[in-house]
Amino acid sequence: MRKRSKPPLDSTDFAAAAKRVLADYETFVAASADAGDAADAKAFAARHAAARAALAHLDQLLKLAAESGREEEVKSIADSLAETRAQIASLPPEEDPEDDDGSGG
Repeated sequence: MRKRSKPPLDSTDFAAAAKRVLADYETFVAASADAGDAADAKAFAARHAAARAALAHLDQLLKLAAESGREEEVKSIADSLAETRAQIASLPPEEDPEDDDGSGG
């Protein structure tokens, strides 16, 4: 079995890649909201899956930047994540607690 070679990462700008991941995710969420399907279960599942994929991608970029010894890029990615988390925390909940009867459906 032939061993896979790792792609060269010396020229990769991890911070720029992280910003692109966040921008793509924000575009996806905005398009979902513009389509008027914010309450649709499939749309919710798509947003959730996209968020998980974006976070996994950002986590991998953080690890790669750290392994490459690029502290400035690690800080930039961490700052972008912190800013995004702050934006998420400031959003109103998707469901009003008064509307939740606890039935889960």
